[in-house]
Order: sequence, then structure tokens, then C-alpha cells
Amino acid sequence: MKNLYKHGHGGHRQRLKDKVREHGLKVLQQHEILELLLTYTIPRKDTNELAHNLLNTFGNLANVINASNKDLQTIKGVGEETALFFNVLSSFYDTYLQTKNKRSNTILNTSSKCIEYFRNNFEIKKREYLYIVCLSKGYNVVKTLQFEGENDCNILFDFKKFSTYINTEDVYGVVLFHTHPNGEAKPSAQDLATTQDLFGACCTLKIQMVDHIIFNETEQYSFGIAGKIAEYEDLYRNILRNNYRSFDNSKGRFRHE
Repeated sequence: MKNLYKHGHGGHRQRLKDKVREHGLKVLQQHEILELLLTYTIPRKDTNELAHNLLNTFGNLANVINASNKDLQTIKGVGEETALFFNVLSSFYDTYLQTKNKRSNTILNTSSKCIEYFRNNFEIKKREYLYIVCLSKGYNVVKTLQFEGENDCNILFDFKKFSTYINTEDVYGVVLFHTHPNGEAKPSAQDLATTQDLFGACCTLKIQMVDHIIFNETEQYSFGIAGKIAEYEDLYRNILRNNYRSFDNSKGRFRHE
């Protein structure tokens, strides 16, 4: 059996690794990339069939990596360790993008830049997600807070965690990215109520909420462009007066365009 492994599946694994070593992942097809990833959690078994089954079930490589632990383990051959491995990969990628964009001095001072930033750096996952992107004095991306829905239409939101996370010296404003994976890119009644409450919380903390943008696969809805942020500013006018931390004037005001 050892010899069969060494000269059969083991040899195939080595060929995949040699391809990547020489040419990078771009030369592999999706099932080959997935097959190679699986070798790190399933060390002594052919992973080709499992890779194909995962792709057939979830549609593409991104959906496999972003699938929930529970959904992954419905596939024969995927155990707890393999499911956890993909969950870690998904979280690692999000963290990587945050640190990469912080180093690259990403500036988000318009709604259109925020939309482009989301489309380039985030995935529409099967579940609903809320990302709170914190901005510095010059509208630079500082860090991102992520909230995951229990299902595709319900996010468990922790206001205490939100307040603790953003109430730091380097955070002057926030923009919210919110996904509707199985629906229209329009705010629900709950979205409207939660956004207003968050806007009020930001006012109390002397931090600006510059926009809240809802995304599905093809469209987006900006609270700022739709005039909702201006409505909230009127509503909280007394709290807002002389209460915001000042953004860098050289960057100008955030523009909803």
C-alpha cells in the first residue's frame, strides 16, 4: 500500500506541487487547486473525487472556501478538520486584504470608491454579512469589523462590540458594507432601523458614519447617494453640532457620488 501511494496518488500530488512551484496557481484548474488544498488536511488519500464533488455542490472554488462548516460537512469525505481548514482560509483571506489595503494607503472618500473597494476585495457569500470599515482622519482604511448572519437574511449585531471596536483614537469614521446574497440590493425595514441606530451610536462616539452600502451580486444601494445619510444628519443635528472628530480638511468632505 505504501508503494501504491508513493507512485500513484503521492506522485500526482507531487506533480501538482511542482506545477505551482514552477508556474504558480494560474496554471491549475479549479478542481486541481481544490485537490491540492485538500492534500493538506487529507494526507494519505486521493482527493480528486472529493474536489469534484465539492465544486459540483457549491459551484466554484470561492463558494467552497466560503461555505459554512455545517454545509461543508454534508459532503461525504469532509470531516471537521477539513471544514475548519476552509473556514480558516476564508477568514485568513479577509484578514490579508485588510492588512494589504492598510499598507497600500487605501483612501475611501467617495461612495463610488467604497463600491469599487468592496467589489475588488470582498465576496458575496451564501450568508448575509455586515462589514464595518473604519477610516482614519484622511479617509484611509484602518481596520474592518465583520458580522456574520445566522442565515442568508439575519445578522446578529452586537452594539457593545461595535462601540468598543470603533471608539479608538485612530478611527474618525466608518462605512458599512452589507450583503444581500439572495435578495435585492435595497434596505429592508430592519436595515433602515439598524442603520439609523448605528448612526446615532456613531454620533454619540463623535465618529462619522459616511455611508452604508448594500450589495448583491450585480447591484448596490448607497444610503448616502439615496439621501438617507443627509436625513439622519438632520435627525441628529443637535448631537452632531461640534461633536464629530474633525476629518483632514485637505482631503475634503466625503462625497456621495
